[in-house]
Amino acid sequence: MIIPPVSGDLREGGHYGLEGNANGEILRCEPPRLLGLQWIPPGGGRHDQVEIRLVPEGSDATLLELEHAAVADVFRTDPDTGCYGAASVGRGRCTSEIEATSD
Repeated sequence: MIIPPVSGDLREGGHYGLEGNANGEILRCEPPRLLGLQWIPPGGGRHDQVEIRLVPEGSDATLLELEHAAVADVFRTDPDTGCYGAASVGRGRCTSEIEATSD
């Protein structure tokens, strides 16, 4: 795996950029154990959050934990029906229609 060059103000509150890849703000930095980032993919789009933690595991090992929290737009207007609700609810029917027809 080749990691692209990183540039920017690489401290908490600063902004970073991965050449040809994501960029964002450094949300938390607690060396040497924790790094929290805002993750913006190339071309913009949603702003996810990534947290990387290094946890000592005995005297000769370190556990790397990576948490990726996607900020999804789960409630939106369906362009086919004009209904507003959870993206997966009803597969094209309004939530109120589903409730009215459910037994």
